[in-house]
Amino acid sequence: MADSSPGWQAVIFDFHGVITTPPLAGVDAYEQELGLPAGALTGYMRGHPMVHQLERNEIDPRDYWRFIRSDVQEAHGLEIDLRRMVAEMDGAITIEPRMVELVAALRGVYRTAMLTNVGKRSSRVFHADAFRDVFDVVVESAAVGLRKPDPEIYRLVAERLGVPTTAAVFVDDWEENLPPAAELGMGTVVFESPDQCEAALRELGLRW
Repeated sequence: MADSSPGWQAVIFDFHGVITTPPLAGVDAYEQELGLPAGALTGYMRGHPMVHQLERNEIDPRDYWRFIRSDVQEAHGLEIDLRRMVAEMDGAITIEPRMVELVAALRGVYRTAMLTNVGKRSSRVFHADAFRDVFDVVVESAAVGLRKPDPEIYRLVAERLGVPTTAAVFVDDWEENLPPAAELGMGTVVFESPDQCEAALRELGLRW
């Protein structure tokens, strides 16, 4: 493995919103179409206790979606079409080719990993094979019973990469996932765009 300036050995990437386009864009559009207030649907997918349980594989996905339908009906008097909602979410998520290219280039010098909070039945694009060969390690929250920002999942991905946490850089579009990684000594990057991500990695001293 090539030497790098402060000794980085691995780069860890979130999936949805980093390797892909923003994951909630389709749900946000459906929410607006229904005339619901901002966050009425997307709030179930970010920060809600039920999605945390889903991502740790503590509840069945069907129970999660049924809860959303029931809760929205109670709160807003509206019955949502779950199939439509899932289709809108799934259809809006696409792989960002420039990020796959970036990870592939980094893999020539560093170990690479994907670390993602995801239920056991995730988006169609998550199960595609086109991007997976650029990662040495893939850690899915539902498969390990842990989710970001639990420090244990950062330790786990570093262990599977075969590097100390202090030798890894972590990239995520949700800023709240970064502080626990930083406390373990990881370099951290808040993802905004492929260009910004590449520049931030170079600023940390990575060279490829």
